[in-house]
Amino acid sequence: MTDPKGEFISSLRDPGFVVADSRMEYYGCCGACNTSVKEAIGGRQEAHCSPKSHHQYAKIKLLGREEARNLMFDWLSNRRRKKLTESPFPPVWEDIVRRNVAHYCMLDTVEQARLRALIQVFIAEKDWEGCGGLELTDEILVTISAQACLLLLCTPHNYYRNVQTILVYPSTVVPPQRRLGHFETVLAPLEIAHPILGQAFQQGPLILVWDAALRGGRHPELGHNVIYHEFAHKLDMLDGAADGTPPLRNRDEYRDWVIICSREYLRLKNAAERGKKTFLDAYGATSEAEFFAVATEQFFDQPIRMTEHAPDLYRVLKEYYRQDPAERVHHNTCTMS
Repeated sequence: MTDPKGEFISSLRDPGFVVADSRMEYYGCCGACNTSVKEAIGGRQEAHCSPKSHHQYAKIKLLGREEARNLMFDWLSNRRRKKLTESPFPPVWEDIVRRNVAHYCMLDTVEQARLRALIQVFIAEKDWEGCGGLELTDEILVTISAQACLLLLCTPHNYYRNVQTILVYPSTVVPPQRRLGHFETVLAPLEIAHPILGQAFQQGPLILVWDAALRGGRHPELGHNVIYHEFAHKLDMLDGAADGTPPLRNRDEYRDWVIICSREYLRLKNAAERGKKTFLDAYGATSEAEFFAVATEQFFDQPIRMTEHAPDLYRVLKEYYRQDPAERVHHNTCTMS
């Protein structure tokens, strides 16, 4: 049966899942063979599949207009992404990744293929702007995207749905001073703008500095990576709050996360107040949100040190990212600390 939305319904892979379109027709799929079915509204609450040998029935579940619209949008996004990832990954892009992203050589062939697919979609879906006279090139886009997507490599995700625009400056930038709104009253001095390497907002663009992004990708031994840092913030913000706790899977994970991360955060904060250096950058003591971002940098760039100095912190990050960088180091010829 030719059905313009058959591909949509089949892609849902949920027997009995249907949506009513603007022509008031039901679309569904057979619970046995996943074949799409269609019935005009007529009071029926079930419809059978095209292959008459099955004669299976799929119960109709009506969806609200907004939910139906979201499903259609998701389907279109998935279809577009599928086409992107079916296109060959440009050899020049892979040369860029190998040259500028030290972690790439540590991934197995399956992980490398997955990362390449993530890069293709990420570059296509984000709005990129070169600032401060910087002309965007493939090297800039691919290098930044590879590092950002490494964080997503093994986790359920939607390609950083809370990141739409990425502004890239050539070098350290000073953001404009915030201005008071018409109805704001000054209760304390406004924070003075200072040079930054990157900045993530709950709403608005993500700011990155190219020379820092390149340096961090090529030299993980430094333990500083502005891409991991800023995109960790965006993962943290997915639940609407920048509080150092990204969306987790269940109550047990939240409980474990709070216990371990709170303890390690306070330990770093106490050390920073005493002027004592630790394997974690003291900037992580600024807030719980900065602690998560700094810990993410160390987790990927200096995993062996983290297992030695904060094994419980390493464990919860490993469970969250579903990756084990320390294990990669032990079984790879790439040089990392």
